[in-house]
This record gives sequence, structure tokens and C-alpha cells, in this order.
Amino acid sequence: MTDPVRDKELYSSGEIGRILGIPARTARYYLQTGRIPAEQNPLTGRWKVSRDGLAEFVRKSGMSPAVLQKNRQLRVMAVDDDEVIVTLIKSILEASEINVDVSGFTDSHEACLHLGRNVPDLLILDLHMPRVDGHRLLATLRETDTTSQLPVLVVSGFQDEMAEIKSTDRHVETLKKPFGREELVRLACQLLDLPVPGQPSGSSR
Repeated sequence: MTDPVRDKELYSSGEIGRILGIPARTARYYLQTGRIPAEQNPLTGRWKVSRDGLAEFVRKSGMSPAVLQKNRQLRVMAVDDDEVIVTLIKSILEASEINVDVSGFTDSHEACLHLGRNVPDLLILDLHMPRVDGHRLLATLRETDTTSQLPVLVVSGFQDEMAEIKSTDRHVETLKKPFGREELVRLACQLLDLPVPGQPSGSSR
């Protein structure tokens, strides 16, 4: 697996989060507030950080320069009452080149308990599930400070419901079932603010 840290001149916020061992949303906050010097593309909204700018932040923060050689594995949680879908998502993403660890849940109540203890970098969520459905789970996340801006990929066969959710939540993308490998990887990269494997940097949107 390739290491996105080595031999690069510019990094996305997702890559910064991976390198520093912090959630991507925290990395974006650092960029937005100027703690890490960065430039934002006015058309796409994507952030880019130079290698020198990242090295300067590491130095000023008192971190070891060795952190620049690390490649933190991003955490993805998939929640769907269909075990086949959870297994498919896990196998596709873990076989891709984006270096993620996928935890899967078919019990939405159990997933809620896990989210209370371990916030992932990305949540992939079905809508219609027993016990706690996706609508309720998403609403609960948005009412909690630590997950109010958590990137969520809603995966469902209900196109109208997904469109309504996306129109009111800027941290949500949607994927209609059945889905293909390339589209799942592309949207995961978009929400994690990572380059899509095999595509030029900046083309994931």
C-alpha cells in the first residue's frame, strides 16, 4: 500500500488528519482558523497544505518530526441491518488504497453505544433499520458536539429520503443501493477529504 505522506508537496485536510493522528474534522478546524497555514480552493472548497507548512506546524507544536513519516489508519463505521451490505462495504474499502479500518454493525442500538465511546472519521449509514433507524441516529449525532460535523454517507434505496437529508445537512453525501465499488470509494474519499486512488489530486469532487 502506498504511503500518502512520502514524496508529496501538498496535502488535503484528510491527509493532515491522518499524518497528525487527529480526526479530519479537527484538521479542517486547524486549517480554517489558521493554526496550520493552508490555501483553500474558492471553487471546490478543498484545503491544501504545503509540506513546509505542515513541517512548521509540527515544529511549533513540539511534535517529533517522526510524525511526518507516519500514516494513521482512518476509522470508518458502517451501520446496516443487512449483514451482506456491511460485509461488502468493509471488503471494498479495506481492499482500496485509502488505508481505512472498517468496523461494521448490523444492530443500530449497539452502533449508537459504540459511537458514544469511539467517534470514527466517517460513518456509513442505512436509513431503515429496526430499533434505532438512520433518521433518528443521524439526528442524535447532530445534537452532540463531538459528532455534530461528523461526515456521513447515507446508503439507501430510498432516493427521495436521501435527497431531503442531503439538502439539510452539509456533512452528508448519499449513495443509492445497489452501489458499485468505484462510487463507494469516491464518496468515501470525498467525505474524508482524500485523493481518490488512481485519479489526479483534487478530482474527487
